[in-house]
Amino acid sequence: DPVAPLPAQLIRRFVEANPDRADLVLSVWFARFPQTAFANMDQAVGATPERARAPTVEQFLRQSLLAGLRVQPSLTTEWIGDHWSQLSSDTKLALIEPLTSNRQSMLALLAILERDSTDKELVNPNQLRKWIGAGDEEIVGAIQRIWGRIRIEEDKARKELVQQTLQRLRSGVHGSVARGAAVFRRVCSQCHRLHGVGFEVGPDIYGNGRGNLEQLVSNVLDPSLVIGEAFQAKTLLTVDGEVVTGLVAGEDAGYLRLKVQGGQILEFAKDDIELIKDSTKSLMPEGVEQQMTEQELIDLIAFLCVKDPIGSAGNELIPGTPPGLVQP
Repeated sequence: DPVAPLPAQLIRRFVEANPDRADLVLSVWFARFPQTAFANMDQAVGATPERARAPTVEQFLRQSLLAGLRVQPSLTTEWIGDHWSQLSSDTKLALIEPLTSNRQSMLALLAILERDSTDKELVNPNQLRKWIGAGDEEIVGAIQRIWGRIRIEEDKARKELVQQTLQRLRSGVHGSVARGAAVFRRVCSQCHRLHGVGFEVGPDIYGNGRGNLEQLVSNVLDPSLVIGEAFQAKTLLTVDGEVVTGLVAGEDAGYLRLKVQGGQILEFAKDDIELIKDSTKSLMPEGVEQQMTEQELIDLIAFLCVKDPIGSAGNELIPGTPPGLVQP
């Protein structure tokens, strides 16, 4: 090319000074000088750890990757797969939508998450349902291995409640972390464990279900939308007419053991079981919002938005937490 590529630092300064033209400039950069663009991204992620990266550098990296996905999708998707662990949560979240938009990049994203499912919470259920509905067997199989059962049919009442709650949380309300911790102990700890408090019937919330604000609210208010394979509940009917729902805690030739609320293990002789099937509902009941006031729900969400125990050095909020929501 007779036109020499501009230095990355100059490109970044122009983008920072002209945000309304950032997409155009970066798209041209990737289209005309992809080697320079990718070399700059290599330097950006390799120079400093993600947490120590300057916000302006991180923003430029995020904008660059989004532009690269538009004009150099194959090369950019490959680069993302090689450097995923070096990207910030906010950058990963920004990449999810374009990565789920076509088959090639969706397969690449699924390959990343099969290697390390830590970030699976960043993908929202609607993005998964779209691909399940498309019926692509390879993609559907990977989704089921990573997330378990995804509800295809829409629960309009639950969906509306989730959207209304998100609107309320983004309207400037404040939640108390201290009060939220008390709500967690009263309502949630019988089945969930967080920061050493509660029972592990459902998933430990520290590393599950809090990938971003939307996913957190969905998991609290619409728990049956996504059910991880390890937490697929079983419902059994005994010959005496007893109906019990729980998670399989153990099984041998003669007995089946279920873990139920409060961490209790119940054992049933298989000869005494008339019927057993997968439950279509999460073990976590719907309607948890009815067990608390609106302010208590806001407090609970504020508590769950804080990643680590209160007082931890370098504590962070989950992506999407509204400014001002989390208060002591």
